[in-house]
Parts: sequence; structure tokens; C-alpha cells
Amino acid sequence: PSASARAANMLADTEFTGQTYRSFELVAPVPDFCRKVCEKDEGCQGWTFAWPGKKGKRAKCFLFRSVTDKRKDTCCIAGYRKKNFSFGSAVSDWLKHDEEPRQASREASPERKESATVQEEGKPKTSRETMPSTANVSAADDELARDRQREEKRARCRAYAETAIAANREARKLGCGFRGGLWNASYEAYFRSCMKKPLQAAEWKTKKRAAQLRECRSEMARRQFEAPPPVEQRTEIARDEPPPAARELMRRAPYAYSWLVRSGPGPRVTPWRPSVSGKCPLVRDCECPQANTCGVYEPGDIATYWPLGCEGPPALVVCRVRRR
Repeated sequence: PSASARAANMLADTEFTGQTYRSFELVAPVPDFCRKVCEKDEGCQGWTFAWPGKKGKRAKCFLFRSVTDKRKDTCCIAGYRKKNFSFGSAVSDWLKHDEEPRQASREASPERKESATVQEEGKPKTSRETMPSTANVSAADDELARDRQREEKRARCRAYAETAIAANREARKLGCGFRGGLWNASYEAYFRSCMKKPLQAAEWKTKKRAAQLRECRSEMARRQFEAPPPVEQRTEIARDEPPPAARELMRRAPYAYSWLVRSGPGPRVTPWRPSVSGKCPLVRDCECPQANTCGVYEPGDIATYWPLGCEGPPALVVCRVRRR
């Protein structure tokens, strides 16, 4: 058919409702392709073409076994299947109707009935006999519903991953020092974890992450308003004389070490202290359950310790060694 005839068979801004027996995505958003597929299938009575982003990410085509209603919607273009007409088919139909009275008289005899039965058994099935069953139609509807559920879950998992990344940024900005599966993961890791598990698990993790952030905010606000130690107390600690064993170590130690704070609370750098081995000892907060910071570290190694106590946020420090 010509372009004008095809346009006449298409109903713009229209969506059909009825018995859907097939649906598929299109590589290109061309409504005429959906019309051609329907016209080639004798069981198709109507079709609906949905633009990309309306019924899915791509353009989609729905074929109807029967059309019950139509409604106006800018999402779609619909059309009825146009039956092909030819002069030969019209003559065949006329001869068929003219032959029916004669055929009825011939089928009265038992021999005619028996021969007709044999011919019927050898006759190939028509398209109406090979129509999909109700079970196939319901299976197609179930598949369409599952596709819609998967798209909804993808959208919710994307929102979950964005929320988790925003919470991680805030935790690092506050210096909370959170570790574990809820923190310090990438966007893809959050999204894959959400898709593999039920949505209830993602909601529970979001609530737990928000609760931990609230605790960290309140703790940081409390420390901000705490009074610093008196200046006199700090100067007394600075003027403390080291014991004799420490003075002897300082005299004969060939190295000096210092810790550089990379993240977390505390001063940015510690004073240089004597080192005999050329390494950085760290003996502090050994009883904290998060990690054991008692040990000796090579130059450049990174260690974790808790300058504000086991309940506070941790700090990451780097070992530095120089020759005296």
C-alpha cells in the first residue's frame, strides 16, 4: 500500500486494549514495522506501537487477538489489521457459496461422509486451528508483568545507590571513620547488591546507614562545644623530662620517626622521636576492638589508631623515618 493508505490505517495518539498475545521491542521507533507484522499474521486483529520511554526503554509493539476498546494517549499509535482484497479471492468466495447447496446434497450418502472424513484428516490445519491457546496469551501477559517489575526494581536500586553514595560523602566529610559493607563501596557495588537481594534488604541498610550518620553528627557536635584543656596543663606535659632510659635511647638512636596524619581527628603531624631500628613503633589503644595498633611499622606504612578513644572516629597515620 501507498504511504497515504498506510497513514489512513494508523490512529495517532491512540492505544488499544484487549487480548494481547504478543509483544516485542523494536530496534528503531518505526510504527510501520509494527503494522507490517500484524498484517502478515492472520490471527492479528489490531496493533499498538509505543514510543521509547513510554512502555519501556525502547519502542515496543503489541499485537492483539481481539480489540475491546481504544483510548486517547500520546504514548502510542494504533491501527487495525487491513485484510488484503483481490479479484481472485472474491471469485473463489462467490464460487464457494454457490457450491454449498450442491455439497449438502452430496454429503447425504454414507460414502460421501466417509470420503469427506478421510479428506478432512489429511487436510492441513488452518490458521484458526493453529491460533495460540489461552495459556500462551496468559504467559505473554505474565512476561510483560515481569518486565515491568524488573524496570521498577532497577529504578529503585538506582535511587538506593545514589542515596548510599551521598551518605558516604557526608561520613567522610565529618570524619566518622565508618568501615564495613554499609560504607566505602562504589555505585556499581551498591546497585548490584540491591538487584540481587529483595528491596526490603536495601531499605533496611538505608535506615541503618541514616541512624549511624545521626549518631556521628551528634558526637561531632558534642565535641565541638567541649572546652579545650587548659594551657597550663599542656605546657606541663611538654616540659616533662624523659626518664633516664629514654635519654640514653635518644643519645644513641641513629634514626628518628614521626607519624603524619592523613585523615581523621588529631594533629596533622607528631614530633620526631628516637628510633633504633629505623621503624615506627605504635603502642596506643591496643584494647580497641576495631583493630590492633600495637606493633612496629616500616617507613611508608599506614596504620589506624583512635586518638579520641575507642568510641571516637579513627585516624589514618603514615610512618616517616629519617636518619639523625
